[in-house]
Formats: sequence, C-alpha cells, structure tokens
Amino acid sequence: MKDILYKSDDCDFNKALSLIDTSFSEEQLVKMLLGDNDVEKQIAVLSVESLSSFDISEKLVKNLVGQDGKIREAVAFKINEFSSDLESVKYLKSEYIYNILFEGLMDIDGNVCRNIVTMQNMDEFWQYIPEKLIQRTNETILKIKELDAEHRQYVISKRNFQLYWCLEALWNVLEYIDIEKCEEIFRVCAEFEDYTIREKVAKLLSKLNDDKFSDIVEKLSNDENFYVRQNIKI
Repeated sequence: MKDILYKSDDCDFNKALSLIDTSFSEEQLVKMLLGDNDVEKQIAVLSVESLSSFDISEKLVKNLVGQDGKIREAVAFKINEFSSDLESVKYLKSEYIYNILFEGLMDIDGNVCRNIVTMQNMDEFWQYIPEKLIQRTNETILKIKELDAEHRQYVISKRNFQLYWCLEALWNVLEYIDIEKCEEIFRVCAEFEDYTIREKVAKLLSKLNDDKFSDIVEKLSNDENFYVRQNIKI
C-alpha cells in the first residue's frame, strides 16, 4: 500500500503511515469514505479488501469523481482489482455505479482512465454505455473544433486527452454499438493532427475489419506516423 500513497507533505504522509497497518471495521471505513479528510479517505479506499454489499461499493465508487487526484486514482485501482474477483464484482453492477464509472473513463488522470477501461467481468457496464459514449465522443470532438490558436496548449491537450480515452473505451463496446453512428467519429478523428488520435482510429478499424471504411483504412495505412501504420496492420 505504501507504494500507492502520495507524499503530499510530511504531516499527512506520517499520518497515512500510522494508519496503514490499522484494521478498520466496515462502519469505520464507511465513515472515512464519507468524510472530508483526504488522507483518511485514501487509506479507507485502499483498506477495503473486498465488496460484500452495494452500500460499501457505492460509497467507495462515489469517490471516483469530484475528489483529489490521489483519491480518484486509489478508487480506480481498487475498482479494477475488485472487477477480477467474481464475488466482489457483483457489487459493481448497478446503474448508479455504471454512471460514475462512465465519468471515470474521461478523467484527467490517465491512471484512472486506464484502470476503468481495463476492468474485467464487466460486460454489463459496456453494454450499458454505448449511446452515452458515442454522445460524449461527439461532444468532445465539437469542443475541440471550437478551440482556436488563442487557447492555451494545455486546454487543447486536455481535450485531445479526453478524446483519446473516449476512443479507447469504444474498443470495448464495438460489438454493442450501431457502427453507422460511429462513422463520422472515425472520419473526423482520422484527420486529427494529433497522431495518437489517428492511432486509436486505426486500432478500432482494424478490429472492425469493415469494407465500408476501406478508404479510411487506406489513408491510415499510408500515414506519416509509424505507430498509426502499425495499428492499421494489426
């Protein structure tokens, strides 16, 4: 657990170390998860060893959004861990939790996004979000189009980052979506200046293997970027 903790300042870090080896009851964990102390909340998240009810699960997952980055990352780490446990994962399957997990897919912290995208045994979640994901992807593209040279580079990078994870998530829902609704996404993203966006489109189209997109595949197979070309061949 020590490797996951963030050393923000000596006072908080020492407090965290003093709590690491402490055993907490579920009631204590719930109280800490609902509290305002970031150090205690992070320790509580990492101290949850399994999920045995929707009550504890929902209070844990709730901290995936609207919290300090170290807390969101700890929650995402535990969600990913619990998704591989066939007993715990049962308590990650509710509409309330799915809506929060969906927001986690587009976090500004790549470690949070990655842990949500790589969850196991969560087919129901991926079946739940296709329409929401397509809508969010289109909204993100629109926001990027509205940016101009006057916007600071970090704003542009943030939007591109969000689009990157939208496309990464699309990989998990391809079998559940109406591909027709993704055509404009693929065509627009295949023209992006940021090669990582073109790379994601190449990966998606390679998985689809649909002749309808042969013109985009042809374009990306001759892309100037090595990684884009490699993904279209996979």
